[in-house]
Amino acid sequence: MFHYTDVYALRSILENKKIRMTDYRFLNDRDEYNKGITFICRAFKLFDEYPDKFPLEMRESVKTALDIFESQGLGGGYFERSIFVASFSKTKNSLSQWRNYGSYSIEFDVDNLRRERNHPEITATLVCYYYHSESDGVDHAVSIIKEKIIPSLMECNVDDLGFAVEFLILDLMISYALCFKDSSFEHENEVRIISLRFLSYFPDVFFRERQGALVPYVELDFDLTAIKGVMLGPSDNQESSLISLSMLILKLNSSGESKPFKITVDSSKLPYRG
Repeated sequence: MFHYTDVYALRSILENKKIRMTDYRFLNDRDEYNKGITFICRAFKLFDEYPDKFPLEMRESVKTALDIFESQGLGGGYFERSIFVASFSKTKNSLSQWRNYGSYSIEFDVDNLRRERNHPEITATLVCYYYHSESDGVDHAVSIIKEKIIPSLMECNVDDLGFAVEFLILDLMISYALCFKDSSFEHENEVRIISLRFLSYFPDVFFRERQGALVPYVELDFDLTAIKGVMLGPSDNQESSLISLSMLILKLNSSGESKPFKITVDSSKLPYRG
């Protein structure tokens, strides 16, 4: 996976070994989560392909969770939650990404990045689906229910979960609602790591300023062995930027603060001045 960013964030990510996960309400497309909720809810109302072994009690819990989901969203009171998102792309050298997000692309090993020691509350890794119509979005939501949500619930023991089964269903619905994006963003080829967090216990939420507003975020820690390489995007000063980037990586590798790592450095050959 590739994370596109500017030079300031690149330096912070490399030196601090942290990625910021932003509250979903502050993402570029304000409407995308609400669309995801709509698609998931409509799909569950249409869904009738429950396996024979799917417990009747679980079906009732799905109905209860759906009622909560439609009326309260992420919940209220003690159960109020938020989702934090770190965005990546499956495309290494994308002109649109260089234009929109910065002149550096960091390649991550997703399995290494998602290790529990890095962040114990990572909920899921989602490949975004770019819907072209309302019906397309609902159809994809039906496939998520059939291929992702129902199999996850089948692995659970209803008796062991008790009342918590509704919240497990809610967590799955909430998480997958964030994989839907309008087709106008299709060029981003986005993959997301998400963390679902209770607001009643939020000791590690930070805030940064953006356009006069405070943006909440949490930090995803990682070891530099999680980075495979860094690509410098199209620019007029690629040669000098590559030299300084290589020097920074050499310095970090010799500091003894991290396990020995190998990060390749490369530059885009796209004919664009940036």
